[in-house]
Amino acid sequence: MHNRFEPESTHEAAPPSLERYLDLLCAPLERDLSPQECESTRQELRSHLLLSAAAHEGTGMGSEEALTAAVMQRYHVNTNVKRELGSKLGKLQTV
Repeated sequence: MHNRFEPESTHEAAPPSLERYLDLLCAPLERDLSPQECESTRQELRSHLLLSAAAHEGTGMGSEEALTAAVMQRYHVNTNVKRELGSKLGKLQTV
């Protein structure tokens, strides 16, 4: 069975919804980090989310459901991102 979130997935293969989410997460980093550091952070976040989505998809979830589960589990803006990236994101408004 094909898993679209395999670890070998490239930036071009990442779903547009994931790239939009990464845009949201990484925008605040541009204030404090170099473009290279921002891209490195973005790549790391993408990699972790794709690996997590692949694991969820491996349990039988559909692609979009697996990606949503990965985001909610590891990098939901209102909880874990603040801890994962600390002060580099600045203050986020809780929705």
